Amino acid sequence: MSRSKPLALLALLVTAACSSAAINIRLQSYPYEIVADGRSQVNISIEARNNDGSVVPDGTKILLNTTLGSFREQVVTISGGRGQAILTAGNIPGVAKITATELNNQSNPSTLEVLFVSSKDKLATASDYISINVPSRFEYHLETRTLTGAGSKQNVTGVFRETAFKCDDIQYLLDSGELRAKNATLSVNKKTYTFSEFFMDTRSGRGYGVTVIEYTPKATLTYTHGLFSLSGAGEGEDFGKLKPRQRVAVVDITPLGVKPITVPIPPETFTFKKTRKSNIAATQEELKLEDPNDLQTGYLTATRFSYVMRRELQFQDVKVYQGEDKIWSQGLMSFSAGGFQGQYPMQQYFTITDNQFGVNYPFFLNLGRQSSSAVRFRTGQSYGSGINVNRGVFFDYESNWNRRDNSVGGMTISGVGRDDYQVDLRQTLRLNPNTSANFTIGSPQFNSLLGNVSLSQQQREFQFTLNSTQNRSLRGVKNNQQDYSLIGETNPVRLKGAPISLYPGFSALYSEAERETGKSVLSGFAPRMRITTDQLQVNTRTSLSAGFTLEQFVGSSGNTLNTVGELSYRKSLGNAFSSTWIYNFSRNQSSDQSVGQQQLSNYLWFEKGKLALSLNTTKTLDVDNLFLNGQADYLLADLWKTSFNYRMNKFSTDTFVDYNLILAYRIAKDKPFFGLAYSKETNRIGFVVLNGLR
Repeated sequence: MSRSKPLALLALLVTAACSSAAINIRLQSYPYEIVADGRSQVNISIEARNNDGSVVPDGTKILLNTTLGSFREQVVTISGGRGQAILTAGNIPGVAKITATELNNQSNPSTLEVLFVSSKDKLATASDYISINVPSRFEYHLETRTLTGAGSKQNVTGVFRETAFKCDDIQYLLDSGELRAKNATLSVNKKTYTFSEFFMDTRSGRGYGVTVIEYTPKATLTYTHGLFSLSGAGEGEDFGKLKPRQRVAVVDITPLGVKPITVPIPPETFTFKKTRKSNIAATQEELKLEDPNDLQTGYLTATRFSYVMRRELQFQDVKVYQGEDKIWSQGLMSFSAGGFQGQYPMQQYFTITDNQFGVNYPFFLNLGRQSSSAVRFRTGQSYGSGINVNRGVFFDYESNWNRRDNSVGGMTISGVGRDDYQVDLRQTLRLNPNTSANFTIGSPQFNSLLGNVSLSQQQREFQFTLNSTQNRSLRGVKNNQQDYSLIGETNPVRLKGAPISLYPGFSALYSEAERETGKSVLSGFAPRMRITTDQLQVNTRTSLSAGFTLEQFVGSSGNTLNTVGELSYRKSLGNAFSSTWIYNFSRNQSSDQSVGQQQLSNYLWFEKGKLALSLNTTKTLDVDNLFLNGQADYLLADLWKTSFNYRMNKFSTDTFVDYNLILAYRIAKDKPFFGLAYSKETNRIGFVVLNGLR
């Protein structure tokens, strides 16, 4: 029997037939976050496959849009099922929402988010982590994303940002980064302190503790009845020889050590937050004091926890509980940083979408904060915003590393055993405190190479960024492209009396394309000026920010004024409503006029009571392009839910419209929703399990 026949048989066993011919687009980014400095770059990897898992024909074109930053080329041509795009950071911090669709509108949109941070020191590094070991076990509560563990004789141990600690009881809140402990010992600035109660913000490394400190009493010299006396001194103490004393005090913990607080702190600072009682018995009087919304019945237990901040959650010796019933156990478990949020745990591994049974299960060979490797089985996965799935069967080998020297990277071989396999390598290096580099290399079936390198150097008064992108054919039709760019700019110059910063600089470009029909070269140099504003608070709920980059390009194609501009408006109304509007303008010597140069994007979100609404729209202003994705969820009762999702993508004269209408039911309040979904694209009703608990 040939190697492909067992895979085909397995595909028939785990999937059902599907008549839709839509394309599935899978997007991935590296690095995962960059500085909003107008010059850093992210490599966006694009994988395009048909519903049966086969790669799309060479020459298929994918259209990309982003709400922040700009793409060097918005239309990417697929070869061997793969393509890459380079996203250059804009000047406004925030989350760039990237959308990809097939140019002829044969696909539901796929989306991806990339974080733009305001400064280099806010980038996640290999040292941004926390690890906790509890010899017995701890509980991790899925809805509140809270870890709570109990020990004795300080046998609970952990480390964050290279700082070790040990304690009796511990609680860690994942989203806020708050760490609380009882009877804890902590090393600070080469000194060891013991705290009866302890609080730490692991994001900043600052906190508070209750401990015994030594202090010297204040002494006051007075003259009474012809005699000098020293008040505040102890009995038998001489003038100038006050002995240190001890007292219990709340201290401020800093990277330099501890000192008594100067400003009172809230009394609940050291109080553990309420989580579900799990198997601990409670009296009727205690139950009367509980808020049912605070009691979570879905949780897992484990003995080791590691959180590489903004990247990955890791657990060891895992048991997953629903109430008091154990429903799953696993030796090693890992999820992305957003894992478990509003989800039933097994939905990370198993899904049902439009009658298709989906699996995304990793078998870990090893799992640790500094390195991990796994073999992953994938089938029936949905990468777009609709309910269509990829019915291909894939085995992937994954290896990741996260070294203390900030050497972060990984390697993936997708589709092991298939003829259309792909190999990807990614790496971030910190060469010295002022120099860092990112690179990615990808190859579909070793028929071509897709690569990107970015090198950043920060001098005392100047910063440089060198970017290089390569696309080379190793077999078949010649299709080679290489691009190099060098950008340098000074430290910001503040305009006196105005919330505006200027970054004078320069840029240089060399681009070479080699096809069967010939060779073309583009090169040039440009003086450059980048202008940014501070975040302007119109009021407590409204803010504005803007950024512009101007370059007078002089080169082989003549003189061109390159312009990139962004204007952001954000408004919120309490916790129920938020809106973001972003205007983008981008024009350079290689702009594709057919996709437009100006666009207006918005993201609206509303949630109150049983109703939740979201709307994401991108409208190109100078050509007839429009993307719209809206969703409405309404809880008919605690156990019933309706959902409506509408998607429209219009490019020139082609229009793609799809919508889903879902009616779902769950057997208990903390269980997933099971429902029936109608899809306009497939024109039929399918069975689904919704990916969420709300």
